[in-house]
Amino acid sequence: MLIDVGHLSHISWFLKFKYLIIFSIAVVEGPVITFFSGFLASIGLMNIFLAYITVALGDFIGDLLYYSMGRFGREKFIRTKGHYIGVTMDRVAKLESHFKKHSFKTLFVAKFLHGFGAVTLAAAGIANVGYKKVAAANSISTAIKSAVLIVAGYYFGKAYAHLNFYLGIITFGVVIMVIILYLIFVRTGLAQRILQ
Repeated sequence: MLIDVGHLSHISWFLKFKYLIIFSIAVVEGPVITFFSGFLASIGLMNIFLAYITVALGDFIGDLLYYSMGRFGREKFIRTKGHYIGVTMDRVAKLESHFKKHSFKTLFVAKFLHGFGAVTLAAAGIANVGYKKVAAANSISTAIKSAVLIVAGYYFGKAYAHLNFYLGIITFGVVIMVIILYLIFVRTGLAQRILQ
């Protein structure tokens, strides 16, 4: 059987630029690539510490981009699109009041609720929460979340290797059992006698 070398060039390209690639993906979608990076580290394709720093930095920068979209697109968004989704200046005032009282807690907790992080960061930007508060809450929560996800991916990869070994043994055992049952029931005529 011939090996399709076209796919090998993609793999070698990924291995050559792996940290740049995972950084770029982490800017857009941090949790998934963080878990996957842990998996790749478990099979020896990445250094877990470099992968951690890369995905945490990419995720942090991506979060600051969401914040910036809210912060710098605030006025235009509220005037042109806000009424479509119920965002009014009155609601923004309430949002600002909430963030003044609970900015760190809100930003920290939202980071761990998948799907809420980007929305909360954009809302923090709209509410004019200070950059330092956002950066502080987000750097701590990103460091924790990235560590948890990369370790989970790493141990999943290790478990997968063991699971794959045991699944091979189980598959071999099932094949042997099927052959034995075939020989017992069909070859000996036992199946014919049972069906009569």
